[in-house]
Amino acid sequence: MKNRFLLPRKFLPIGIILTAIGAALGIAYLNEWILPFFEINIETQGFDALFKRTNYQGDVAITCLLIGLYILGFTKRKEEDEFIDHLRYQSLLVTLLVQNLVLLITTWIIGGSDYFLVMTLNLFSFLILFNIIFLVRLALLRKNQLA
Repeated sequence: MKNRFLLPRKFLPIGIILTAIGAALGIAYLNEWILPFFEINIETQGFDALFKRTNYQGDVAITCLLIGLYILGFTKRKEEDEFIDHLRYQSLLVTLLVQNLVLLITTWIIGGSDYFLVMTLNLFSFLILFNIIFLVRLALLRKNQLA
């Protein structure tokens, strides 16, 4: 059975670069290191002032991270077979369970404005956990095959 949603292997370097850029911009943004070329000053009045935005560094970081992590997780491997497909499926299920358990626990423990940060991090946690679990299982599989 062929997976039509997997990207060709040539996209892997693009995913690595986008993930690195997104992580660097996100860490800089969280530490309030705003890069000047992301600053846009727009003078508005009235109702438009509600939607006035001056900094797009966080948006660029989120976009790069989400696209980069998706590319890393859903790019074909050199030897793409049904077992790798099954491993990817199992990794998705484990990731879903872990992420929802962490989200449930943090809902009860963390409140207020800190919870917004948790929900923002929740955007990336699924793809990050999936990539970690899938790559660790793939490495263990290869290690067992060599032994």
